[in-house]
Amino acid sequence: MKSKIYYTPLVTLFVFLIFAGFTLTSFQDDRDVIVDETPTNSYETYLSTLGTIQTTDGSAVVLHDQSELVSNPGAGFGGADASAITSPGTTFGYGNQITANNRMADDFTIPSGETWQIDSIILFHYQTGSTTTSTINNINLQIWDGATPGTGSIVAGDSTTNRLTASNFSNIYRVTATTLTNSQRPIMRSQVSMTGTTLGTGTYWIDYCAGGSLASGPWNPPRTIPGTPITGNGYQRTGTTWTWAPVLDPTSGGNPQGLPFIIYGSIVPATNPNYGDNGQTGDNLYFFANSTAGASGSPSQPTYQWRTAGADSNTLIVNRTLATPLGTGTLD
Repeated sequence: MKSKIYYTPLVTLFVFLIFAGFTLTSFQDDRDVIVDETPTNSYETYLSTLGTIQTTDGSAVVLHDQSELVSNPGAGFGGADASAITSPGTTFGYGNQITANNRMADDFTIPSGETWQIDSIILFHYQTGSTTTSTINNINLQIWDGATPGTGSIVAGDSTTNRLTASNFSNIYRVTATTLTNSQRPIMRSQVSMTGTTLGTGTYWIDYCAGGSLASGPWNPPRTIPGTPITGNGYQRTGTTWTWAPVLDPTSGGNPQGLPFIIYGSIVPATNPNYGDNGQTGDNLYFFANSTAGASGSPSQPTYQWRTAGADSNTLIVNRTLATPLGTGTLD
């Protein structure tokens, strides 16, 4: 009887320590990593089903797309797509929890001469153990114009407003190469409203944080490109340090990881100047950045027109073609 009195507490403590150790190892606030995954398929099966698939919505205008996540189309649970961790990595996803003050960030560049009107941004998260009904219920997002997240100025959004407008199953499960049909981590595709955001040429950083109704996560899976262990230059800021640091997979030698997202919106048309007479007197050469003098048109088809002091005018070049006859009063 005495042995039972001492044995039971020791066993209880031992089991608790094992469980606690497992929890701390596999579900840290900043990373969700491989600990003990029982293989359900061979590595050869993973290799034989590799491929890519489009994750954008073809009905809307995509301004920026780095949403690579699928590694094995149709090879996941129930015929869904699989997003397998790229060797030698071991990270399913990175902590992006509002409750832990963990934020993620990645950059995009607007080409020279362009102005973007951003309508929405698509982000990808999962909560371990969820069904295919999304449990993501909160996302705040802000955009920085600095060299790294947290530098420069916030040009759109903020770190408190819930901008989530929709969240649905992406038809992708986050898995390992030898557990393609595991269904514990269904990835959700969430739409974040950025209506009214207009940005000009330059490099910007989206900085975001997510909330969900389950205890695990939300986790942000990295971009997944089969055979490519380095996928970008994402950043993470944890609530324990409050310092932005590159997103790395430490177990793969510190390979930098990018984060998947899509930007929808439109490119604002450039305004072409139409100089008209400009109130000038005397003989003048006018340039119209359009196809017809004095009217709007394509800037790739300029018109040059010579106008004399009198009311007459002569068009020299229309749509890059010499106009004939030139007539009197023309420019030699």
